[in-house]
Amino acid sequence: MSSTKGLRKSYVVESRHGELYTGGPVALHPALGLLLPQTEQLNTVNLNSTDITVSPITGDESRVMAVASHHSNGKIAVAFASDMVRVYEPQLRPIDEARAEALAEKRKVQEKTQYSWSEQGGFRCQLVQHLAFDAFPGNENPLIACASADATLKVFDQKGLYCTHNFRGHNGPVTYCKFENLPVQKGQKRRMFVYSAGQDCTIKVWNLLESKLQATLTGHLSQVTEIDFFTTPEGGRRMVSAGRDKVLNVWDLDKFSLIYTVPVYEPLESVVVLPKDMAHPRHAAKDLNAKAIYVLTAGESGLLKVWDLVAKQIVHQQQNNTNPLGIDYTVLDAENSRLLVVTNDQNIIIHRTEDLQSERTIVGFNDEIIDIKYLTNAELVAATNSEQVRAFTLPEFSCRVFGQNQPDGVQHKDIVMCVAISKDGRFVASGSKDQKIIIWDAKSGKSLLQLVGHAADVTCLTFFNKTSRYLVSGSKDLTWKIWDLAHESDDEPEVDPSSSVRIIDSSVVTMKAHNKDINAVTVAPTDGMLATAGQDKIVKLYKLGGAENVTAVQEIGTLMGHRRGVWDVAFSPVDKVLATASGDKTIKLWSLTDFSCLKTFEGHTATILRLHFITSGLQLVSAGADGLIKLWNVSNSECINTFDQHTEKIWGLAVRSDGEEFASGGGDSVINIWRDSTVEEAEKELKAKESSIIAEQNLSNSLRLKDYSTALRIAFKLDKPFRILQVFEQVLDEESEARFCSIIAEFTPDLIEKLVMYIRDWNTNAKHSLIAQKALGEILRLYSAESLSKMPRIKEVLQALLPYTQRHFQRIDRLIESSFIIDYALQSMSFLDDEPVEEPQDQMDVDETVPSSKDLPEEFQNAVEDAPAAEEKEEEESFEEEKPSARKKRRLSAGSNGKPKDSGKKKQKNQQKRK
Repeated sequence: MSSTKGLRKSYVVESRHGELYTGGPVALHPALGLLLPQTEQLNTVNLNSTDITVSPITGDESRVMAVASHHSNGKIAVAFASDMVRVYEPQLRPIDEARAEALAEKRKVQEKTQYSWSEQGGFRCQLVQHLAFDAFPGNENPLIACASADATLKVFDQKGLYCTHNFRGHNGPVTYCKFENLPVQKGQKRRMFVYSAGQDCTIKVWNLLESKLQATLTGHLSQVTEIDFFTTPEGGRRMVSAGRDKVLNVWDLDKFSLIYTVPVYEPLESVVVLPKDMAHPRHAAKDLNAKAIYVLTAGESGLLKVWDLVAKQIVHQQQNNTNPLGIDYTVLDAENSRLLVVTNDQNIIIHRTEDLQSERTIVGFNDEIIDIKYLTNAELVAATNSEQVRAFTLPEFSCRVFGQNQPDGVQHKDIVMCVAISKDGRFVASGSKDQKIIIWDAKSGKSLLQLVGHAADVTCLTFFNKTSRYLVSGSKDLTWKIWDLAHESDDEPEVDPSSSVRIIDSSVVTMKAHNKDINAVTVAPTDGMLATAGQDKIVKLYKLGGAENVTAVQEIGTLMGHRRGVWDVAFSPVDKVLATASGDKTIKLWSLTDFSCLKTFEGHTATILRLHFITSGLQLVSAGADGLIKLWNVSNSECINTFDQHTEKIWGLAVRSDGEEFASGGGDSVINIWRDSTVEEAEKELKAKESSIIAEQNLSNSLRLKDYSTALRIAFKLDKPFRILQVFEQVLDEESEARFCSIIAEFTPDLIEKLVMYIRDWNTNAKHSLIAQKALGEILRLYSAESLSKMPRIKEVLQALLPYTQRHFQRIDRLIESSFIIDYALQSMSFLDDEPVEEPQDQMDVDETVPSSKDLPEEFQNAVEDAPAAEEKEEEESFEEEKPSARKKRRLSAGSNGKPKDSGKKKQKNQQKRK
């Protein structure tokens, strides 16, 4: 939902399409779908729904090497590069009805269950190249065969996960293995054979009952890639093998001998025997031979072919090659009459077996997303660093390839560089490195026209806005052209000899615009102006005559100001301004009246590759080589928001017509669909603010009532560590330390984990370190080291706590050492006499009536006169009784003559005092 007032502020990723398959053997699960290895995980893709629902399996941190699925019990085996083979079993869990309705509405998923994978165990097997489950009927202990690069074939028990057989005999890596799955006929002995093929060009048959090599089949001159079994109408056991030596070999498994060889004239990667009761291209034929054995082959040519092994000839072949890079694997889903083809460019194409026509494509790996455009609100067209033009249905990302089921159509022969959509949605144009432009029917995906005329790569395309008749193209040949798609030549129209598609080899307008590659062309909303951007740092503007006079083209201006090449240009839908994106990391806004630069937007850290106007020209959205998407406010040049969901350059950026969504694609092979979430974010922010106000009020009430436990829980919920610190300080000030410890003891482990994180921050400040250390000490008393070690970030916390704690203790030690000087000073001062305070003579108010010693009685006069002599005698006696240490201290304050400083002054003062 977009905001009805103001500007857009936020977008969220609503759906995402990344890599699903990165190469390697695949397998078909009987209930869940296709199992696709993706580097370090295994993806399960549901084939019974148009929505691609993925349930990943992540059991190891190493690459997935092989995968196999049991035909009946649903278990799968996955081999990892870590030499571990793990066995998984699917676990079904129902979805509640409310969630099911939400999923059905959002994703159009009708299933009421979800799948998770439970690991049953594993075993170690080195260098596994291929896995296979047994197909023996009635076998209570299923077996798993592992073909290894160490020239061995090992067989393991699925339940006990122990090795039952270890066969050696190949002279090189074993690359393929398969159990014999032929039914036992009446009168035949039960047998259990497993077959292995290796790079030594041989097939070896191993007898599991007798644990020995039964036979060695030699007949191929290159590596054997796949084998399959069948029975003749007479009941004979047969096997067909395919290899890269361009032949099919048919073997008699009763005698273990070669019957005959069928040349196929291409290296083969797969061979599948077609059941007679399954619909296939020869199933409804009138001349169907009842004794014929039909097999399907796939290989380097990329074509699916049906062979009659009895007649030794092709009976059906795909008319158009949709897999020019070749086919790696085929998987037959006989129950649903479909064939799953895995191509060399990591795509999975689902074909109908009755006519070998493709139903849909699952893109396992897109490679780089070079360009994307919205075909409709629910479909996206993309150029993905390949020769194909792909259309993805949103939001499930099921894919169809243009021209896939068109035998008489044309395809690009090199990488597609750009795509464009006509305004009425009828046509799709694609430009390629093969210097050609192909016009496609948007609905059927068939090629309609082929435009030839450029002398280098076609780099950019755009249709006129008011008509779909005219197309503008830019190229590395430094020219841009206007093509009339309804152009009728005076001569006989040229037709591609390999197809029925008409060729237009001349444009109505050709202009040399730049001195370097042309990166972008765009037409104004009124079709009255055209802008081109080049690698030569300039933008050129041309006046167009419109659809009525398309050849009237006039150059009217040049925009110069960028310091690097210009990658994209966009006309404002409402104002006479033009926006340009450049390699100098800036966006510039230009006036179309005087061609001056109005604004410069700075914020990207790398080349800006794409930009679009949104919100009726009030905002800009840009994408750059830094993997960032930025939302700009045109009025004040402010970056409103930045979105980071790509890890590589963003080459493609497309905005839906209503502005509610935009799509981005980049070098990380990821396509993101972004939805405007401004209203939702505003409502969420308002609710959060209201909740915060209520919580703050509850916190204040709890503190007023001295309900510290409730106050702390509220503070934890609000994630306010400073308020928690204040509560702790209040508890220590107003309560006791015992109350402080009891409050911490009431915390749950989750709160303790949060508190430890807060303590780490408090401990960095000496002012708060006392509270932090008290809380930490109480936590260490309450919880053992083992329980604390289970916290996810405890190592990080300890690394931050230790240095600051050591610093605090060092500061305390220094403070204690410094306090000793006070003790020393006090002890020294205790041996000094109290010095009387002498008032200045001029300030003393002498009372003349005070009697002198002469006026006293005779006995008092003698006592006064004898007092100084008695006092001196007492001082000498006390000095003799002093301890040596006290003397030493007195000497420290004595003068050069060894007597206390100012001793004469003391006597004088004492005498004055007596007087």
